[in-house]
Parts: sequence; structure tokens; C-alpha cells
Amino acid sequence: MLNRKEKMTIRKIYIAFCNLVTVLISATSFAIAQNAPVCSSLKLERIYASLPLQCITANANGMICSEISHDKPLYICKNKQNEISQIGIRLFPKQHTDLFAPEVLNFLECTALEMLLFSGNNQRIAAKFKEYKMNWQYNNNNLGEGMFPSFAVSLKAITDEASFQLVKDSLNYSAQWDHPVFGTIRVTFPAQYSLISGKDNKELGDELGQILSVFQKSETGKDVIRTEDVANESLSQYNGAVYLKRGKSFIIPEINSHIYYQKSDVNTYKPLYSKLYQHETLVNMFLRNDMPDKQVMLDITHRKYGYTEDKYHIKLSDFVAFFSEKFETYVGFELANHPDIKAVVILYHRDFNYVNMLLVDTIENMFFENNSKIKCRMYAFIPSHNIRNLFGSNIQNSNEKEYEPLLFE
Repeated sequence: MLNRKEKMTIRKIYIAFCNLVTVLISATSFAIAQNAPVCSSLKLERIYASLPLQCITANANGMICSEISHDKPLYICKNKQNEISQIGIRLFPKQHTDLFAPEVLNFLECTALEMLLFSGNNQRIAAKFKEYKMNWQYNNNNLGEGMFPSFAVSLKAITDEASFQLVKDSLNYSAQWDHPVFGTIRVTFPAQYSLISGKDNKELGDELGQILSVFQKSETGKDVIRTEDVANESLSQYNGAVYLKRGKSFIIPEINSHIYYQKSDVNTYKPLYSKLYQHETLVNMFLRNDMPDKQVMLDITHRKYGYTEDKYHIKLSDFVAFFSEKFETYVGFELANHPDIKAVVILYHRDFNYVNMLLVDTIENMFFENNSKIKCRMYAFIPSHNIRNLFGSNIQNSNEKEYEPLLFE
């Protein structure tokens, strides 16, 4: 039997051993934290931290992590800033990225990995689906019903043998896999960029800021407007020798994508560019990328989340070229005292139902001058249904303006 002195000695050794283990664990955790890669969003950071170490190792060696993804390859991709920008399990063959929106495909692959990390806990999976306002059905069964006992079971229907379709209505995406043996998976989720990108408001604002910051000034401005064949039946007379090609309206009629033309000769027209029609010319300059811009610069103050601001100086034609690729552009005008012109430029993302809004503040004749600057305030990622509430009766009706006869220039 140990005496009191021996017991105290053993206790001291045990305490010292515990302290040593604690220090080693803390040092290891610190080293891992120091060496952990940077992620482009808090969501990806959370998912990466949940991955078992053996899965990260397997991914680095090009192996499948069967513990989590079963027979589906896990992938971890980095962007040009060496940040982890994509994590998921591979559900789609490479050719699908050319046929469907890659952001949506990555969202589905990332979501599938998230659900697998819950290790078959249907309650946590169902809660996450509810948070995402997402419905995932397998052979017309919800999770936990009938032939859908676990999330992992449904993934058997996702192979290269399955046909895949992705459709979007005004509010939602619907994805469907049809496998000849294992049946059908049907998934619906909101067409919201914050959900699909997995980024919060601050991260989205920073993402747009990075895009805007890469624009460079061009050396020369364009001085010639090309003429074009426009079918007479697509035009309506707007005022005198000015014609209107009607576009679409965005929520309210006064914010639209109408383009204005003037007759060049008997059979051709050219986009309107005239000091006699200042508002209509400014509309054309934001809707078309072939207008003379005279090196017009946009002096943009980007209002970001948390009441922070960034400033950018971007050539108007570069701005129009970039946002014409995936956005629909609409222009309206707020009431203003002469000679002020206050325009509202709506950049509506067709795939993800959000709006970037540019509030333009200039004066007449300014944008006809060489090397002129137009002051703008930019608000990003506005839900499209909020636009009507922003303006109310402050939008100007173009029919209320008076014009002088247009002289051919």
C-alpha cells in the first residue's frame, strides 16, 4: 500500500503529464490553425473545418474519401487569391458546366457534402433544408419516408447514367436526376444569389468590389455610331424624327429598356445621340456598348454592408460591357430641377433575381464632353421586389418632357 508521500509524487506526475498533453494539443491546434487555408466565405470555412483530416489528405492525393462521400469524389478548389472557393462532392460530369450555370451546380454539390457531414442525422439534415427553403425528394418521398431512409441512399441515383435537367421559373430552380434503375431525385430551391453563393451581405459586397476594382481605362473613346437595319414595324414614333424601340419594363413602366433612334437615311437608323435629347441619349449610353463615350468616366461610390464605402473610377463603356453579359439593364429618371439629371440604372441578374442599382447624378451636356466624370452611387444585391418601394412617385414620366425639333447631326 502506498504511503502519503508516494501518493503525492504520483499525483504530481499525473498533473504534469496532463499539463504536457494540454500544451501539446494546444500547440498542435495552433499549428493547424496557422497552416489552415483561407476560405472565400465563412460557410466554406465552416464546412472545411468539419471535414475529417483523412478526407483532406485523401483529396490532396486524388483519392475518394469513402468515409464521407462514399463513391463520390470530394473536391476542394482554390481561386486566384489562393483561397478555397469551392468545396463539394462531384455529382456532375465536366461537360455539364458548359450547359448549366456553374454556380448552381457547385451549390448542389456543396449542399450534398454538407448533408453527408451530418452523418445520417435526419433531423439536422431536415433543419438545414428548411433553412435553405429547399426540398429534396427521392422517388416522390421526403427524407425519412418510404424508400428515402437516409440522404446517402438518394445519391445512388446520381451517376453518369442518370439524365439531368435544370429549369428556372421567376422565383425558383428545379433540378432533377432520372436514373434507369435507382429512380428520380427532384430538388427545388430559391433562385437567390446569397443562398447559391453561400456568402453573406458583407462577403457579396467585397466580391463585387473586387470585380469593379479590376477595370482599366481605355486609351481612346469612340466617336462614330454605327447605323443598323431596324425593321420599321419594331419602331414607333417618339417625337418628330426620333423613334422608339420598346424594350421591357422593370416592375414599374417608368423603369425600362427602351432604345431611342434617329433616322440616318431612307432605310437605316442610328441610336440617338443628341444634345436636344439629353435623357434619351443617356439611356442609350447605358443600354448599348457602341455609343460614343468621349472617355466618359463613372465616379462610383459603392455603398457596402455595415455603412462602409469604396470608390471606383470606371470607363462607362467598360461598365456597360461587363454588366450586359449576365444582367438586364433598365433605366428611369427621378424628378430633378434643370439642369440636373438624376437617373436610376437597374442591373437585374437574370439567373439569381437580384438587383444592382446605380443612382446617377449629372447635369445636362456633361456626358457629351471629352474626359467627363459622372457621379454615381451604387447599391448591390437588392431583392428585386423592393424596387417599387424605393421610388414611389419620384420617377419622372418621359411623356411630361417638352422637346425642340431634332436637327440631324
